[in-house]
Amino acid sequence: MKKVLLVVMSTVMISAIQAKALTKAEVSHLTVESMMIEEIPDQAPLANKVLSDQKMNDVAGKVKGVGVILDAIVNIGEKIWTIADNGRPVFESKNISANAIPDGITNWQQLAGWQMPRSKSYRVSYVNLFGMTVVDFQYTVIFHYGGHFNHQGRYIQGATVDVANLFVAWGYSFKSTVEVPVVANLGTVSSPVAGIQMNIHWSVDTVVVHNESRAIYFINGLGELRSMN
Repeated sequence: MKKVLLVVMSTVMISAIQAKALTKAEVSHLTVESMMIEEIPDQAPLANKVLSDQKMNDVAGKVKGVGVILDAIVNIGEKIWTIADNGRPVFESKNISANAIPDGITNWQQLAGWQMPRSKSYRVSYVNLFGMTVVDFQYTVIFHYGGHFNHQGRYIQGATVDVANLFVAWGYSFKSTVEVPVVANLGTVSSPVAGIQMNIHWSVDTVVVHNESRAIYFINGLGELRSMN
């Protein structure tokens, strides 16, 4: 198990009037001492995300190249969405994703050659002053790669974040969003390789503390996934 980040959190205290209403034990429970991000064994539900190569090859064979700019890579999917709110996963987020495909393509099924999805799973945990884990957030970054247009380029579709597990202790609130600020061509004009930056942002709140953190990942059309933390 690889630890990728360890951060000691700072505490933002509430007003003196509110603080007097809490016992010392309650303040200790509601105060974050540390946060850790670590890579964990992959928990991606791959069986539910396998694509039909035959269907895609049939569609791609019928698409003409008129108006398709291979090296101008765009995201016709989502650019920002919520995956957890009020301490619970957002069910609808399982159907939301980003992509990086050629300008002029209106559907990822117009491309062929998609490979089995790649994924990595991570765990974010927060510990309070009692040494108790008060937030346990497990998620998987997953994407399909290798799609091409008439055997040119390597593109991405279905780039998303799946919440595998989320535990939030009493007195804590948790929210997380995914942002895709960048899609780019990492290759050449004649041999484009799509790239996507994915930022996972989350916040943890109690009446004692507010904290915000994020993890940054970069994926490409060759199937590589790198943590930028």
